[in-house]
Amino acid sequence: MEGKQNTIDDGDLTIAKTDGLQTALDNKYDDTGGTIDGDVTISGDLVIGTTNVITEIGTKQDTINDGDLTIAKTDGLQTALNNKYDNTGGTIGGNVTINGDLVVGTTNVITEIGTKQDTINDGDLTIAKTDGLQTALENKYDDTGGTIGGNVSITGDLVVGTTNVITEIGTKQDTINDGDLTIAKTDGLQTALENKYDDTGGTIGGNVSITGDLVVGTTNVITEIGTKQDTINDGDLTIAKTDGLQTALDNKYDDTGGTINGNVDISGDLVTNGQLDCDLDAFHYSAADDVYTRGVGADVSWTETKRGSTIQNGDSFRPKYTGKYSITLCTSFTSGSSGQVRVGLKLNGSEYNLNGGNGTYLVCVSDSANVDINTFMGTMIVDAVAEQDIKAFVIIGTLRYYGSHSYLAGYYIGNT
Repeated sequence: MEGKQNTIDDGDLTIAKTDGLQTALDNKYDDTGGTIDGDVTISGDLVIGTTNVITEIGTKQDTINDGDLTIAKTDGLQTALNNKYDNTGGTIGGNVTINGDLVVGTTNVITEIGTKQDTINDGDLTIAKTDGLQTALENKYDDTGGTIGGNVSITGDLVVGTTNVITEIGTKQDTINDGDLTIAKTDGLQTALENKYDDTGGTIGGNVSITGDLVVGTTNVITEIGTKQDTINDGDLTIAKTDGLQTALDNKYDDTGGTINGNVDISGDLVTNGQLDCDLDAFHYSAADDVYTRGVGADVSWTETKRGSTIQNGDSFRPKYTGKYSITLCTSFTSGSSGQVRVGLKLNGSEYNLNGGNGTYLVCVSDSANVDINTFMGTMIVDAVAEQDIKAFVIIGTLRYYGSHSYLAGYYIGNT
């Protein structure tokens, strides 16, 4: 063992003295760090300080996908975002100093600003310089007014002066119908009407001076007056000159008299110094020289027309006029007559009860008076209707009368 060092103390050997040490050290790192160019395989733990890196890796998510992290998970991210703006824009509350370019899209805003006029003064721009201004102005009106050819839709207020037109319209009646307004509602209308005349005419209290034409319909009254005779004297006109006069005269009568073929209504007095003949539609009916017997409800019959119109249906008079008629019934009793007898009138088939009550009788005879030779007569003023028959009929008892001594007669009195 001669030639060998008894003990190898710290620092006695160089790196080269230990085989392979230099190579091994080349792959090692001191506490200043270093770079590993190849792979590192760790089959056990990797402890840094007191932390087992292998254990910690096992607690981590293999992959952080989009949306896995909240802003708060990244330290300082929220503060950084608070000073940023998204693509919806935003407001910068302080000054921004740009020492280089400001590019928006492909446009360099700094360069573009250098090409612009510092201040646009009044009158510097023509209408054409503002996009769409000319079109907009063509749909506008200046203070001289204008005409809108189409519809105008107003969704808000329309204020003219200090008046809100939309509000005012809401206070108005939708439609003013006939009769909705009084004359007083229209300013000055009453005064104007007081100087006018309606179609019933009127009176002008003063003079009227016409310096031009006065046209009524299509006739110029001023021109027509110039064609007229100033004064029409007695004898200047023939009958033919007055329209309708000849026709009117044809229906008149001179003092030699004449005949009126129709009705004449006189509301005043009619004074005549001679005879006045009128159609009284008078009649007088009788019967043959025989005895006639009629029971209750039977009509009194006649066979002979002595005056006036012909007997109708053997028992009736048919009036020519509507109005008052005086009707007289005369009955002459004969042998065999007895008991009470009541006789009245029928108009158009119905009993004529002028007095009301139980009936209106022309002839009313007691038991003692109903004997041979006695004659009873009654007269009544009847409201007749033209062409509606009038006749006598038995209301009570049995009527036995001698035909040639009895009669039904009457005449027209008038229509009042």
